[in-house]
Amino acid sequence: MESAGMQGKERLPSSLGETIRQIRMSRTLTLEQLAEAAGLTKQAVRRIETGAVVNASIGSLVGIAEALGMRAGILLFLAERGMRKDPSLIGRDVEARLPELWYQVTGGASSKSYG
Repeated sequence: MESAGMQGKERLPSSLGETIRQIRMSRTLTLEQLAEAAGLTKQAVRRIETGAVVNASIGSLVGIAEALGMRAGILLFLAERGMRKDPSLIGRDVEARLPELWYQVTGGASSKSYG
């Protein structure tokens, strides 16, 4: 099992742990279930959720996101911008709503202009 690494990584958004916890609870997953599905220890997931780990490896975040049924980019989007404005984004249809969410976040800028 991989642990939540801390060396040389970018600082996580302060709301990432809370976002993970809210999504986990909305999916009625226990810490143990999420940890097992993500290939992490229960302690590693708990430390990420509580903010005790401020630098988690990308592998840990990808594992958690996949265990929650979404891409890591969606999880980070929800943590950084989405859930602060719209807590209903916890639902499973986030990817289907990406064009609408992009419009809201960017104020209407075309996603095509960003690559």
